[in-house]
Amino acid sequence: MSEDIILGLNTLVHVVEIVGAIILLLGFVAATVRYIFESLKVGAKQAVKSYRRGLARVILTGLELLVVATIIRTVTFEPTLEKLELLILMIVIRTIIGWTIALEMNNRWPWQRS
Repeated sequence: MSEDIILGLNTLVHVVEIVGAIILLLGFVAATVRYIFESLKVGAKQAVKSYRRGLARVILTGLELLVVATIIRTVTFEPTLEKLELLILMIVIRTIIGWTIALEMNNRWPWQRS
């Protein structure tokens, strides 16, 4: 690959990682602020459900972006067995977290009918 393409892909990976981290941080702050105002309005017990759902969406979105960055890095820059193992581990962790969040939010596994 030419150096310009490598530089562009490397920049893309860093941008995607930064965006993922920003989404995690800002999403956490936004969900927490929303929880505080909602708990004052309807009570903490009801507000916590909305808070957990908001955090779940933020976590899944942030993790998706971090997985995308890892895929790009693994495929284009460092296609070593160690990097592939890291990628597989990240995907497995992301999948388990997704299933767990779906179970917690919907009281059923993602593959079960409602």
